[in-house]
Amino acid sequence: MIQVGIVTPPRKTGFSIGIFSRDRVPGTKKRNAVLKALLEERERMVRFWDTSALVTLLVDESQTDYSLGSLVEDQEMLVWCLIRVEVMSALCCCNREGVLADVDFRHAKARLTTILENVYEIKAIEAVRDRACRLLEVHPLRVPLTHPRTLEAM
Repeated sequence: MIQVGIVTPPRKTGFSIGIFSRDRVPGTKKRNAVLKALLEERERMVRFWDTSALVTLLVDESQTDYSLGSLVEDQEMLVWCLIRVEVMSALCCCNREGVLADVDFRHAKARLTTILENVYEIKAIEAVRDRACRLLEVHPLRVPLTHPRTLEAM
């Protein structure tokens, strides 16, 4: 359940396929078809989108098809208030490293703005942080700390 005051609703509703047009991003024929399907079907479920998932909608990566499929399933996106900064960091990095040409970088920024006008944004970070900490105390983590992957990360 989304609580009023914690989440800001989208300023606009629905995406424009034009933000993903073929002349703006190389190889987006499939992306346009997916987004057309997105506009034709709407569901009410809201998923949280992290930075890495959102970047795949702006830059062609190995997970782009998966992210587009997720967006088709549930086009109402939930993000946190600093996602713009995180995505811009990733886009700037891609641009500096030559993964994204200057013109593609500008178009990706424009698409980011359009996407973020159509998302639910978590604003009350303190409330979310406090609830997350409480939930961590009450519910066990999915992967025990003794799991090999967890130990590798440490």
